[in-house]
Amino acid sequence: MAISNRSLDFNRSQTHSGRVEQQANMNPDGLSGCRALIQRFCVGLTQFSDDPAKSYHIGCRWFLFTVSLCFGIAFISLWLQLDGLYGANGISPIADLVLQARENADLKQVLMTPTLFWLGASDGLLHLVCGLGVACSILTALGWLRGPGLLLLWFSYLSFCIAGAPFLNFQWDNLLLEAGLLAAILISWRSWKPAVPAFHPLVRWLGVYLLFRLMFFSGLVKLTSGDPHWASLSALDYHFWTQPLPTPLAWWVYQLPESLRVVSTGVMFGIELLIPFCFFLPRYFRLLGAGATILLQVAILLTGNYGFFNLLTIGLCLLLIDDASWSTLSRGKFRQPAAAPVASSGLGRMGWHGIVLIWTLIILCVTTVHWSRMLGRPMQLSEEIEPPFRMVAGTRSINGYGLFATMTTRRLELTIEGSQDGKTWKPYRFHWKPNTVDDGLPLVAPHMPRVDWQMWFSALAPPRSSSNRWLQRFCGQLLQGNREVLGLLAENPFPDQPPRWIRVRATEFTFTSPSERSESGHIWKTGESGIYWPPMRLNP
Repeated sequence: MAISNRSLDFNRSQTHSGRVEQQANMNPDGLSGCRALIQRFCVGLTQFSDDPAKSYHIGCRWFLFTVSLCFGIAFISLWLQLDGLYGANGISPIADLVLQARENADLKQVLMTPTLFWLGASDGLLHLVCGLGVACSILTALGWLRGPGLLLLWFSYLSFCIAGAPFLNFQWDNLLLEAGLLAAILISWRSWKPAVPAFHPLVRWLGVYLLFRLMFFSGLVKLTSGDPHWASLSALDYHFWTQPLPTPLAWWVYQLPESLRVVSTGVMFGIELLIPFCFFLPRYFRLLGAGATILLQVAILLTGNYGFFNLLTIGLCLLLIDDASWSTLSRGKFRQPAAAPVASSGLGRMGWHGIVLIWTLIILCVTTVHWSRMLGRPMQLSEEIEPPFRMVAGTRSINGYGLFATMTTRRLELTIEGSQDGKTWKPYRFHWKPNTVDDGLPLVAPHMPRVDWQMWFSALAPPRSSSNRWLQRFCGQLLQGNREVLGLLAENPFPDQPPRWIRVRATEFTFTSPSERSESGHIWKTGESGIYWPPMRLNP
């Protein structure tokens, strides 16, 4: 997507608005009157009110900062794991994937899977993209580059997501891409320096609509999934210890009375299903919706490690807070910035208008399909509509959401063990996920340890399912003693020579009770254990 650098700010001064009204009164003929009405409508659509209670300059600026910060976190986290995940000797080498795809690729395939790595995928280029992502996120967070920088961040991260299955297939990766693209067109591209920027109110509305879909869909999928634990409000009996990476506070919250957990589940449903409608209501309800959603995200953040997800969701909530509220909350430190008058015409400004309106129509069309699926009445796309729909889906920037549709009620931890003789087995230790009952609960967010997370998902799938192909490659690299892949682990029990045999064991983990923790000092206790994958070795 390209946006003209000659775009002009959309914020108009009261003087200019008044001039439009005077022109309408001075030209009583029908044509001039219609022209004035259309112009006044466009002005209202593309500029914030001068009333601080109806203006959102400060919230938009903090939203851009949050998106930039989340991009920086995502790139740094990925960079730390890059060689082991996607390098030439990694679990899923992007270079090999691109090489295979190029054999049968045509223009349609390239458009359906937009990634920078069609041009090349050497380890040097992968590191360069991550480095540029970090540098660009710092600049945009400081207020430089802004629109162009955010678009570059979006495409760079999209490039990794397209080629990074299964490690970059999480809903928060999609959320970052969708929010990042909105941020790129939210701000005037003429705002290159950290001065007073101009924001497009229609794009701010799209950000609010994104927050609405994220929250409401997450509540709706829990109701429509038919999961009995959500229906009976007993899901929190399992959530805190079955989630991928609980925090230390999760054990303590789990010890709360069952009645309080039931009430908390009901409150969560209220925030996800009812509160989102407040986003579009008058000021008091809108601020109530922002506050309730932020409190829910803070509660999730304190009890679970979900990378940058909660921070990014809070950033979307900032779009609901008007300038007057910011000034009140900060005791006058944050005030509505003065908006410079803009010209009534300009090719760059009209180009910005056009891009925003086109993207708005695309979002409304695609999300209509998402709504139909969520409501159990999926729309059938015609042959003419299917290709462009798939092309838009390839950008991963207009998404359906729905977190924790069904509640996991059993925690199986996979342990990879190696052996030289097939009799004595030694376990590989991971950095963050539970290995034994001696392990505690980590504080790892906003870093996202992709392999630790993927091990949790693998335990939910049948051993030989297609979703576990990455695990087979992972074990194969361990049998080869691959240094880059071993760098993803906390401990290698075979430092001198790789093992001849590898197997995977599944063990049931649960939280201890207060008395059990007092006696043993452990947060975890184990139950049934068995072989998930039988011993295997490399072909001679």
